[in-house]
Amino acid sequence: MLVISAKDIPPSIRGKLKGFFIEVKPYVLVSGVSDALARKIVEEIVKACGNDYEMTILESLRRPPGYKVWYLGRPDGNKIIEITGMQLLLED
Repeated sequence: MLVISAKDIPPSIRGKLKGFFIEVKPYVLVSGVSDALARKIVEEIVKACGNDYEMTILESLRRPPGYKVWYLGRPDGNKIIEITGMQLLLED
């Protein structure tokens, strides 16, 4: 499963994502794609958006702790910290 919560996404990327995702509310996208496809989607989003757009991506994994958090955006924005192998999102 892949969940994307964004403050903004380029319209071209948002349109492409709607082929794989359900937009449960504006800029919150959810998909049940396979792990391999989820990783490719995340890599493409990172490549296309870089740090110009702020978004948090949650990717489910089959190994502990069961998820991976990705944060894209301002360097002074939210940060991902890791405590004993668990990723947590530290908000500013």
